[in-house]
Amino acid sequence: MIKTVFDDLIKELKRIKPETIYSRSVSSEALQEAANANRDQLERGQLDSGQQTGSYAKGTEARNLERKTKVSAGDAVTFKNTGSFHKTIKAKITRDGELRLTSSSKKAILAQEYVDKKGQSEGNVLGLNEHNLQKWYEQFVEDSFKRNLLNRILYGA
Repeated sequence: MIKTVFDDLIKELKRIKPETIYSRSVSSEALQEAANANRDQLERGQLDSGQQTGSYAKGTEARNLERKTKVSAGDAVTFKNTGSFHKTIKAKITRDGELRLTSSSKKAILAQEYVDKKGQSEGNVLGLNEHNLQKWYEQFVEDSFKRNLLNRILYGA
């Protein structure tokens, strides 16, 4: 059997791990933008599932004197009482090539516990909803992924 360029190309294609190429395609700027998108999403009171976080009660409004961020009853819960939680939101790519949002703040755990206690455990505080994830991918990853994949196929780089 004669070995052709196509044989080499097919052999190379079988060795490519898309998640590796994907992780190489996500820049630090793209990760920062994903974290920013999560912050913006929380500012609108939205979980990664698209569900609303809930709203502040009258009692919370009455305790405004103790809070750095003033709220009114009926406002969406944004989890931005002190800002420390929002400031520590970071994005990373897992070994499986998934975007994962994390926070080093203990308030992240409290925020998720609040969501779970409210019976909205179908969503997470840390994570992008489907629309924001698609928008982020198209804007910051897609072209770089295609370019890296082509380079890997054509040049083994």
